[in-house]
Amino acid sequence: MRKYFALLTLIPGSLLAENCDFLIAADALQPKIIQGKRYYIVLENQMTKQCIDTQSIADDLQRMDELKTLLLKYKNNSDKLTGDIQKYQTLSKDYELASNQLVELTHKYDLQISLYDQLAGKYDALTQDYNKLVQDYRNLALQSSPSGIKLDIGAGFNNHGEVGGLIGVEVYKFKVWGVVQQGNNAVMVGTNITF
Repeated sequence: MRKYFALLTLIPGSLLAENCDFLIAADALQPKIIQGKRYYIVLENQMTKQCIDTQSIADDLQRMDELKTLLLKYKNNSDKLTGDIQKYQTLSKDYELASNQLVELTHKYDLQISLYDQLAGKYDALTQDYNKLVQDYRNLALQSSPSGIKLDIGAGFNNHGEVGGLIGVEVYKFKVWGVVQQGNNAVMVGTNITF
């Protein structure tokens, strides 16, 4: 059977009202036998006092409440940031789609410019051909008479050594020739045919 012993010490009442714990080293216990029972006596100077600071606890509790409020605020900010991130991701996808469409349009625009450059080159070549044709027609027009009348004259010999002459008049594309030779005369009518 176990025996329990009482521990006696003199602690001022002011210390008991402060919510304090008293730590006692084992070698500070002094056994005393009073009326046949063993008691341990500890002097006050051999005890270590550890008091509970209620003001500190109250301050800590208030700080905890403030921290809870701050954490709630951070959670609300975190939820808002999550929503903002989702909006940003949606905008990012929209931007990527628009960027891809812009790249496609740029390629189409470059292709149109290339085709335009080819057409401009063909147009320049046709313009040069047209200008050459205009110049050729001008040259032809200058070779023909402005009035459309031309005179042809020629001379020659026949196989008997007799002298003969040729006189012709051209009115636009129709010609009339006259051949004059000693003892022979002739009139011929014709036109120009280009091959």
